[in-house]
Amino acid sequence: SEPAGRAALENAIKTGLPSATEPIPLGTGTGEGLGFMAFQPVFSGQPPMRTLRGLVAMTVIAEPFLRANISLQAAKDVPLGIELYQLKAGQPPRFLASCYSSSCRDLPGATSSGRVAGDAGRDNLTAVFPIFVFGQSYALTIQTPPGSLQALSLQEPLWIIVSAGILITTLMAMIFIFLLQRRDILETLVQTRTAELRQREAYFGNLMDILGEGVFTLELSDRNIASADRCITYINQAVSEILGYLPDEVIGQLSWMLYPTATGYLDLGRRLAEGIERGQRGVRTEHIMRHKDGHPVLVELHSTFLEGAAPSLTVIAVMRDVTARKRSEERLRRINECLLDQGSGFQANVNRLTALAGELLEGDCALYLRFFEGTLHSEGQWQIPADFQYRVDLEGSVCEDLIRSPGSTARFIPDLQESEFARTNPNVLAYNLRSFFGHNVRCGEVMAGCLCVLFKRVVIWSEDDQHLLGLFAAALAVEEARHDAKQQLRMSEARYRLLVENTSDITYAVDMRGRLTYVGVQAAQYGLQPELMIGEDFLAFILPEDYDYVKAGFVRSLETGEEFMTIFRPRLPSGAIPWFEARSKIISNELGEAREVLGVLRDVTDREAAKQALERANVQLEQRVVERTEQLEKFFSVGLDLFCIADTDGHFRELNQAWENTLGYTRAELMAESFLSFVHPDDLKSTFAALAELADQKVVTCFTNRYRCKDGAYRWLEWHSIPVNKMIYAAAHDVTERLELEKRLLIAKNAADKANLAKSVFVGNMSHEIRTPLNAIIGFAQILERDASLPVKHAEHVHTILRSGQHLQELINDILNMAKIEGGTLTLEPTVFCIDDLLNDLELMFNSLAEAKGLRLLVARQEGTPPYIIADQAKLRQILINLMGNAVKMTSTGWVAVRIRADAAPDDTSGDNREPLHLLGEVEDTGPGIPAEDWPRVFQAFQQSANGREAGGSGLGLAITERLVELMGGRITIENRPGKGCCFRFSVPVKPVADVAEGAVTESSRVIGLEPGAGPVRILVVDDKQDNRTLLRAFLEPVGFEIKEAVNGQEALEVFKKWSPHAVLMDIRMPVMDGYEATRRIKATAKTGEAIPVIAVTANAFENEEKEALAAGIDSYIRKPLRAQELFKTIGEFLGLRYVYAENDGMARDKPPARSSITREDLASLPEELIAAMRQAVEDGNMIELKELITQVEKLNLDAARELQRLARNYNYKKLNLILEP
Repeated sequence: SEPAGRAALENAIKTGLPSATEPIPLGTGTGEGLGFMAFQPVFSGQPPMRTLRGLVAMTVIAEPFLRANISLQAAKDVPLGIELYQLKAGQPPRFLASCYSSSCRDLPGATSSGRVAGDAGRDNLTAVFPIFVFGQSYALTIQTPPGSLQALSLQEPLWIIVSAGILITTLMAMIFIFLLQRRDILETLVQTRTAELRQREAYFGNLMDILGEGVFTLELSDRNIASADRCITYINQAVSEILGYLPDEVIGQLSWMLYPTATGYLDLGRRLAEGIERGQRGVRTEHIMRHKDGHPVLVELHSTFLEGAAPSLTVIAVMRDVTARKRSEERLRRINECLLDQGSGFQANVNRLTALAGELLEGDCALYLRFFEGTLHSEGQWQIPADFQYRVDLEGSVCEDLIRSPGSTARFIPDLQESEFARTNPNVLAYNLRSFFGHNVRCGEVMAGCLCVLFKRVVIWSEDDQHLLGLFAAALAVEEARHDAKQQLRMSEARYRLLVENTSDITYAVDMRGRLTYVGVQAAQYGLQPELMIGEDFLAFILPEDYDYVKAGFVRSLETGEEFMTIFRPRLPSGAIPWFEARSKIISNELGEAREVLGVLRDVTDREAAKQALERANVQLEQRVVERTEQLEKFFSVGLDLFCIADTDGHFRELNQAWENTLGYTRAELMAESFLSFVHPDDLKSTFAALAELADQKVVTCFTNRYRCKDGAYRWLEWHSIPVNKMIYAAAHDVTERLELEKRLLIAKNAADKANLAKSVFVGNMSHEIRTPLNAIIGFAQILERDASLPVKHAEHVHTILRSGQHLQELINDILNMAKIEGGTLTLEPTVFCIDDLLNDLELMFNSLAEAKGLRLLVARQEGTPPYIIADQAKLRQILINLMGNAVKMTSTGWVAVRIRADAAPDDTSGDNREPLHLLGEVEDTGPGIPAEDWPRVFQAFQQSANGREAGGSGLGLAITERLVELMGGRITIENRPGKGCCFRFSVPVKPVADVAEGAVTESSRVIGLEPGAGPVRILVVDDKQDNRTLLRAFLEPVGFEIKEAVNGQEALEVFKKWSPHAVLMDIRMPVMDGYEATRRIKATAKTGEAIPVIAVTANAFENEEKEALAAGIDSYIRKPLRAQELFKTIGEFLGLRYVYAENDGMARDKPPARSSITREDLASLPEELIAAMRQAVEDGNMIELKELITQVEKLNLDAARELQRLARNYNYKKLNLILEP
């Protein structure tokens, strides 16, 4: 940066010789001193191809150097001064440095530092020695006073001279030695750096090759850049790819060879020269250069200057091929010009876009095909032959895939001649079309058409071409949308014009000065002339009375921009004064500036008349409301119930006088506080819940709570409340006395329930006490009937005993059923069953009884009744048996009809019994009917009419029937016709069943033994009654069971532990330990894995006792009196036993085939008493008794017994009656 030093450096570079500066100020440790800088250039190679690699520099400060190399110790006692000066022609000597002896202050003119100042030392002796070095002249002076020469020996002047010579010689030698040493070091460093530079050059060469852009360097012959030769010294791989030249083909050559003309070459030189003049670090230029194959390439150069050895200059340039970009820019420019130049004509715009697409894509022809109803027809063409086929079907065309594509899609077919379209499209072969570019045109979601560019040569598709074609397709889509919008606008204008001209309203337009610019033709209806009103002030057509407020509203609308609406009366030529309603809106331009006002006038004369009439009616209505309010207030004040109006926040708004009469508070006191403060604390929770429902706008009825009276007592109030928004309109009734009465009634009911429960317990106990001996009577009678050796007379006696016992059992069952119903212990057991089977069974059961009395029995099921239903079959069967039995018993002549049908559930059916189907039954007879005096007692227990007492019975049938119907959720009614009969109708809910597998449930025949191989089966019988134990032993031992007995639960435990029975038959009520406790202990002591079944055999008849037994661990429950088949079946199910039956004797190999029918003669061998007993069982419908009697027939006639069992299983009562009749 120091000018003198830089000049010496440049001189050394230019001459190639050592060079030094003139003496210049240089810094030292104590300040500045004069000195010079020396430079030695270092080259590599030999002339003339040597290359400058660096410079060796040396800095010398004169005074320190002089003092360090000249010693004056020998003349320390002599005043001696040595000084160094620079000599220049025409200028006085320039002092550079000095060196003085210690006694130099004795010199004449010496200063305090010892130096002789100016002319003061002119009397001193001075010796001057010239020095020439690096082209500069210097003088070394030695001064001493004249008298000091005598003090010096002869050798001292010589020493001084020698010292000066040595000083000069040393100075020159040191400089050259230093420079030479530095040169050797630098040459070594240059060699190292040269290797490194070559490595870096290779690295940067590779880096330049992998860059995406070209890089090359030029060496300029001199600094006159515009005219200097530019030699190519380097190109990278990218330049080779752009221009096609290899590095060896261009390096060392002049760069003009890369330009197609001299203009580009000279332009680059001019631009580089201008950049250097402006001090720019680089220059950006664009040029057309020549590819190796001769075609022009448009490139962009970014050139940077590097200073080289004078006078050369190096240029580094980055090259980028911008041919494609410039072409794209040119394309976009032309597209933009085309779009800006678009006119209003759709056809011209489409043709212009189609032509430009073909031209920019360098096609041979182009066309735009619009798609309409499956056909493509040309809308825009460019260079299309005159006989070109313009209209083609979509199917099979080259555009089919594009049209059917769901999105914006382009398609390229490189060679149409090789595609299927050469066969399907005649234009391909006719005009030698080769390549195809196509892009569909979508207008929103609608496919508008396809833009096609065709080539008579094979071309390559590029992304730029695809993008360009997409732009044209988008522009065509915009044009289609604009064309469609114009069509829609024209249609809309036509529609609105039609609406405006055909509406009864008057349309108008007003400019911003209030002048009419348009008036609809409807104005003529009122005698106005629209064409004459144009240009007039619209306010001139308004009555003066309405002028001011209409004008004020219009001006306000213009200022605020809001819609203007008013009602006024116009001035009409006819003098009529109608009412017009005006609505107008300000229309603004795209800048938001108001341009005009559009509005509509509507004749509202009728509406205004109606409004005035309505106002008069409102006045009258308000008067009526006032009158009605006064009436309601009077009614409100005299009402006995408590009326109030309250809010949902808990405060009364209005109260009537009844509140004061009921609670004792004044209305002011009640309204001063929240009504919740008067509510009983225990009722606050329910009161809050009721308020929440009212807040949700739900009506609350039958809500009760307690309110505090002024005397501290509480009154029960029942509320009916209706919410209306935040208000509650309510009426309350004082129900304190009623609730007190209900409380007393509840106490009475509980007492009655306790009495009824006591009665039920008594009946149950009596049932147990009666069933226990009855069990023995009927059981042993059954055993005796099985004895074939019993004499006939004794058999008749036994049969009489059995029949009497069974009759007694039926009476007890009726009493127990009634007790169960009254005690609420009777429950429903719904099952799936067939209605037809039930009706057939009942028909067979009662047919013989009806025929015996000469009656016709009619049983019918109406069509549409489902064959299978889910209900309690046993209770439905009992209902029908009771009603049919009662009808047959009471009817002496005529008929009895039973009708069953199904119907939808009645609307008034309660929610608990809301089944989708109800079964409706009717039992009608032609009997005497029910006398009027007996009508109230029809369904009362133990009550009979006179006819009923004559017919016999317990008087419980109809009472039980009514209770059973109600238990099933139904109703029963009577239609009585005294003297002509009556009809009982009932309805019970049932569930239909769509599909049920058919199958018959049959009763097994009499058990005569265990299946062979069953092994010993031990049964423990526990009962405190000897008769019951004996009966069970009589049933079981003949079959093959081993029996042991116990009289109570304690004894049963001991036997159980010792004997380990397979099953236990357990009575419930026993002394010492009852059956419940015994069962629990047996279950607790049973071995792991052994579930010993405990079967209860008891006379208890109530279902709650059965549930209690099952809860104690009892596995099953059999009621007394016992039935043999039930006993054997229950034991067999628990122990997995198989029996041998009398009707299927496994030991009989020669069993005769079953007979297909039986007659009265086949029963000739049977006792008449047995036949009569079976006939009576059929008439009574007692299948259990019938099957027991048939077991006696087995001993006398096995074939007849099997046929009788088959008829009984099929409920074929009619056939049985025919066989058994006398």
